[in-house]
Amino acid sequence: MNFLHSLSRANRPLAEANLRPLKEDKARFEGDAPFQIWDRGFYQNKYDREHQLKHRLHSGPLAPYLSVGTVIQGLSRLFTRLYGIKFVPKETQHGEVWHEDIRRIDVFDEKGLIGVMYCDLFARPGKELSPPAHYTIRCSRKLDVDEDDDAIITRDGYQLPMIVLVCDFLRPGFRPSCLSFPEVETLFHEMGHAMHCTTPYRKPSLPNYHGY
Repeated sequence: MNFLHSLSRANRPLAEANLRPLKEDKARFEGDAPFQIWDRGFYQNKYDREHQLKHRLHSGPLAPYLSVGTVIQGLSRLFTRLYGIKFVPKETQHGEVWHEDIRRIDVFDEKGLIGVMYCDLFARPGKELSPPAHYTIRCSRKLDVDEDDDAIITRDGYQLPMIVLVCDFLRPGFRPSCLSFPEVETLFHEMGHAMHCTTPYRKPSLPNYHGY
């Protein structure tokens, strides 16, 4: 216990220095409300986006080789080798997406289209502060026999899914947006969720399906 107490005393000033800008940020929004343990994650993420991502071009020696486009292409090749599916970029139509940064990717297997994915990957002013995530716009489901809607994209009697992948990576400017290794891990993680939603009716044919 003496060791733990001495360690705590030595680190406390450093921890307080790290928390100080987060507490100041909260005070601007919430006044004199006490800083709770659950506030740290939210305000740390907000601080990182506002103060660090603005001037960070590369993070670590691998970052110059890990542009967003390169990582997406690598994921497509990986999924092709493992599961026989691939990503094909497609131009969006007027009014199809909510911001010009959004990119559409159609997901194909050997027989054709199996789902549509919209990638909202870059931070921008006004974009909701949230952890990276995926959202289902339209789920995959088996259609009833009497359903006849030309707006529904179907295959083999199933409604094809449509999902959104949301991240907050540094927006590309005069150079590509390069990812740190943790950001690559994040993109792999969220893409795994996206593939679960995009390929549900192929479960029996996919080896190790739950290993995405």
